[in-house]
Amino acid sequence: MSTYSYRERQFAKVLNNMPRLKNFLKRGYAFLNYSLYGLKIPRVISDYNIHRVGDCLYDKKEAFETFWGYYDKYPMNKFGLVLLNTTLYTTQKPPLSSRTIHVLLFDIEHSRVLLDIETRTYNWQQGCRTHWLNDEFFILNDFDDIAQRYIARVYSAIQLKEIKRFNYPVQDSFGLDYFLSINYRRINTLRPDYGYRNLSKMNDIELRQLNNDGIWKIDYSEGTSLLLYSLEQIANFETENVDLNAFHKVNHLMINKTGDKFIFIHRYLKKNVRFDRLLLADVRGNLLKVLADNEMVSHCCWLNENTIFAYLRGIDNIDSYYSIDIQTGKMTLFDNSLFRKYGDGHPSSNGRFILSDSYPDKALHQHLLLYDMKSGEAKELGSFFHGLSYNEETRCDLHPRLSPDAKRVFFDSVCNGKRQLYYIDL
Repeated sequence: MSTYSYRERQFAKVLNNMPRLKNFLKRGYAFLNYSLYGLKIPRVISDYNIHRVGDCLYDKKEAFETFWGYYDKYPMNKFGLVLLNTTLYTTQKPPLSSRTIHVLLFDIEHSRVLLDIETRTYNWQQGCRTHWLNDEFFILNDFDDIAQRYIARVYSAIQLKEIKRFNYPVQDSFGLDYFLSINYRRINTLRPDYGYRNLSKMNDIELRQLNNDGIWKIDYSEGTSLLLYSLEQIANFETENVDLNAFHKVNHLMINKTGDKFIFIHRYLKKNVRFDRLLLADVRGNLLKVLADNEMVSHCCWLNENTIFAYLRGIDNIDSYYSIDIQTGKMTLFDNSLFRKYGDGHPSSNGRFILSDSYPDKALHQHLLLYDMKSGEAKELGSFFHGLSYNEETRCDLHPRLSPDAKRVFFDSVCNGKRQLYYIDL
């Protein structure tokens, strides 16, 4: 299948400063290429058996569409219980705060729902940030109508009930020790794809107030909160004074396996032009380090305690995957032909393998890729059709997640016309 050329990607990069024009041209160009390359290609191409999660949910009319969320969390615990999001309406349209989604605790072996939780706080890219804290407890975001604030709720998969709630929404967590929180109202104002719609958008005056917004740390046992890093501190770090004409935000926090450090993306907009920085921080609030600062940072993951893997603009202004040593700051180009062929994706790693995906090619197929860091072998697990009915905010990235033992891959896809959660047994 034909992928987009270097020249085509460079032209798309030029259009980043004109988002409306880019979206219009992108959609028309995608339709043209699909007419040329994709009409005779099967919707799914893979040597593996593809399983849809929760067939019984569709039989009983309990779901119109299903999905998991972001690529940084794995939906199954060691007992075979899967967390997934379901909707009773189409996800081809933006979310509405007046509508709920259902978070299900699903026994995949016996095809039965153990727990059904409603929430009005979600988006199509990350759901409501549902994820396991350990093999019994899981956390998700919701909205408190009385207090008019976003909250986090914790449930027990054994007791099958809510056992705790917090006055801050979760972004990432470290077991039953602590979790990190961000301002989803600010995210919704500047990037609705990842925000929540229960509160009104912030005005320009509120967006420029950076001293009381940023990254919070919430103690799990005590429920106490601490503004770990303010946006003012982050925006001023290794830069000149804060540009009051820029709007700042942080997103995509990822904690390392030992829980003492995390990475995040600092983004700011000047006249609708976006600038990205990748930063490293510790959870004590006394370390900030810039790992990448060349206008574009896309998706990242931890390879190990000392190495970050990320798609960004790096050496010689080349947009590609790089590994970054967090101690020395050394950036190394990941020169694998298969990954380079498909470009930007959503990488994750279990320490031995790197799993990632691609955006739709000219045939509107997304590709699922696996790289063995020990042998250096890369292979394609499959490709999946992504129709034009889902686009921009309602797009459905594969967001693949690899099990710790590398035996199973979960991913979202619209290959059969609806957003659905699938898995592959490797």
